[in-house]
Amino acid sequence: MSSVKIPPAVLASWPKPNYVDPSSQAHIMIGAETALIIITTMIIGLRMYTRSFLTTGRINLDDWLMVVALIFSIATTILNLVAVNYGWGLHLYDVPYNLLEGTQKVTNAILT
Repeated sequence: MSSVKIPPAVLASWPKPNYVDPSSQAHIMIGAETALIIITTMIIGLRMYTRSFLTTGRINLDDWLMVVALIFSIATTILNLVAVNYGWGLHLYDVPYNLLEGTQKVTNAILT
């Protein structure tokens, strides 16, 4: 049994779930996340290349901090892509109840 508890009054107000063929926005989420992390990685890579070879020849602390931020951003993107397997991109009432615990775990991993 899942540790997620949804009050009965809330469950009663939801429309009938569609577990067979739910409307999903997961493909949009996957496309946007992937495109943005690729663009971000390319921009930071170009900045590092420019700083190293075309301008001062030195990579400063702010550049390294951007690389660290990129690493955390990639980790968050990976967690978001994994979350699609736990119902992200679906309406909450279309997510099977047994996936809610996995959704909670992925959400907690992203937020911590």
